[in-house]
Amino acid sequence: MDQSDPIITTREAAELLGVSVRTAQTWVEAGTLDSWKTPGGHRRVRRSSVLKLLAQRKGNVADLSRKVVLIEDDPTLLAVYEQALQTLTGVKVFAQADCFTGLMKIGEVHPDLILTDLRMVGMDGFEMIRHIRADARLSHTALAVLTGMTQDEIVAAGGLPDNLDVLYKPLSGNDIREYVATRLNHPSAYA
Repeated sequence: MDQSDPIITTREAAELLGVSVRTAQTWVEAGTLDSWKTPGGHRRVRRSSVLKLLAQRKGNVADLSRKVVLIEDDPTLLAVYEQALQTLTGVKVFAQADCFTGLMKIGEVHPDLILTDLRMVGMDGFEMIRHIRADARLSHTALAVLTGMTQDEIVAAGGLPDNLDVLYKPLSGNDIREYVATRLNHPSAYA
């Protein structure tokens, strides 16, 4: 092993970068950090890759924006939520009006967080979530649903995976902004 460029874990990479382990894992999955997986499925990173990313962060913070794909078919709510999220510095919002274009955008940008409504015309949020969870490249992507459905209605429609957040409407732009800031460990959440 090259002692001048040691192999480190994503937890060690996160500590060096000053971010959460989840953020480091997201950067690994997105290819922002050069890495590989051990036969046991653990991520490993060269320290030089972390140092390179640190240098980029100092030189160009915009490259490290957190990406959120927002999918909502109500044009008024979409505009309110998008506008609220755009006030978060360092967060890029990709607003989509339906699940089909939402899936295409998700595949294009590999977001840190996906926010989606459940009841939509055509492909609904339930079907889209099944597609997302079936894609290994998106297995670690944070996912939350925005819904006016009750828990009983969600269960009757087939239910949702355990590893996502459910936010019940009505939700204000500020509600969405605070949730996203907290979920992404964004500094604005603590201001």
